[in-house]
Amino acid sequence: MRHLVQRLHQLAADAGVTPLPRRRVVAVECDGARPRAITLDGERGLRLKADLFVDAAGWRGGLRPHVPA
Repeated sequence: MRHLVQRLHQLAADAGVTPLPRRRVVAVECDGARPRAITLDGERGLRLKADLFVDAAGWRGGLRPHVPA
């Protein structure tokens, strides 16, 4: 499993993904059921806007609990 995770991290990095270490989603702005902006915890409350968010936080998810079913 460790090798799979390393490979996925490398593929993501090669594709230009910017990983954010240990941040928690504190707010989600949706357009219908689709997230369009998220705010992460931290001293400055980082707000990110995107056409697509990928929740790679494990089986519980970090974004999924904040998005309407």
